Amino acid sequence: MNPAFESCMAVLFGTRIVTRQFIIYRMYVRSPQIFCDIDLIKGKLKISDHKLDTLILKVVEFKRTGP
Repeated sequence: MNPAFESCMAVLFGTRIVTRQFIIYRMYVRSPQIFCDIDLIKGKLKISDHKLDTLILKVVEFKRTGP
C-alpha cells in the first residue's frame, strides 16, 4: 500500500479516537451538573396529593360549566 495513504489513515483514526475521548470527557463532566439541575427542578415541581386532587376537581368543574 501507499505510505502516504497509511499515514493519512493513521491520522484520521487518531483524530477519531481523540474526538471520542473528548466527547466521553464532556459527558463525564456534564452528567453530575445535569443530575444536580434535575434535583433542583424536582424540588420546585413537588406537588402534594391534596394539591393534585384540588386541581383535578377544578378541571372537572370547569369542564361541567363549559365556556
